[in-house]
Amino acid sequence: YYINKMKIAVYSCNLGNYRNELSVDILNNIKFNKDIDYYFFTEQDIKLSNWNVVKTNLEESLSFMNKYRNTSKYLKFVLPKILKSYDYVIWCDTKKESLKNINSINIDKIKKLILETDKKIFLIQHPQRTNPIQEIDITKKLKLENEENADIFKKKIEDIVFNSKLPDTTTIIRKVDNKINNLFKEVYD
Repeated sequence: YYINKMKIAVYSCNLGNYRNELSVDILNNIKFNKDIDYYFFTEQDIKLSNWNVVKTNLEESLSFMNKYRNTSKYLKFVLPKILKSYDYVIWCDTKKESLKNINSINIDKIKKLILETDKKIFLIQHPQRTNPIQEIDITKKLKLENEENADIFKKKIEDIVFNSKLPDTTTIIRKVDNKINNLFKEVYD
């Protein structure tokens, strides 16, 4: 019964178009599933078909991240109120490669995966990197992170042996409950 009544939403955002990846055509041409609700968060006035467009206030800039990137990270990890009534949510970045992941959503396969595994978080393996040190190094090289903060974090984790693969957080399936919501908020913080 629960699996048939499960409410699922896909959500994404684009703020300030800081990576030049906002494409109304691509967003409108996704294969939408009638059993899933779709939400798109932005500060811009755009019209999208099949998406609930949510006008979004920007978070403050931080010393190491502008307001657009900060707000994007905030929305990704701190679940917006409008999504809290869902059982599971699927985050998807607006990169063209990432949007392909929501194009191939099969609601029955997702429900079966959730039911059979009883897991609360599903991630995909990072396509290029295998560990957090590599991720830190590339984000520093691309000037996406504050070097001083990145080096401090790198020092904290350099002796940890990770038993899992490095996840790619461009697509995340997660249960909506207090425990998982708090965990993701900690990631943002």
